[in-house]
Amino acid sequence: MLAVLARRARAPSGAAMTDKIDDCIAKIVAIGRGSGTLEQQLGQAERRIADLVSDTKTQVGGTYNVLEDLRDGLSQEFDLHHGLLKGFLEKVIDFVDALLDE
Repeated sequence: MLAVLARRARAPSGAAMTDKIDDCIAKIVAIGRGSGTLEQQLGQAERRIADLVSDTKTQVGGTYNVLEDLRDGLSQEFDLHHGLLKGFLEKVIDFVDALLDE
């Protein structure tokens, strides 16, 4: 809960963007729990992240803080899970880190 409040305080457009980030995290976790190969799951997660980034560009004009918040939320989920889901989340976090490095 504290992490959500911290994201709300930092998010460029406040609660609305935080809700979108939290929704994206929840959908990525659901993808990781779903069926399909790891490559298919990663492709779906990357599309969700691309949608969030696209929405961010039109609403707030930048993506860095949003991607940081997404990575932080995914890292919290990573700490809560194990097995295949944890491995999936690790790869998604690596993808977000690569976007932050661009």
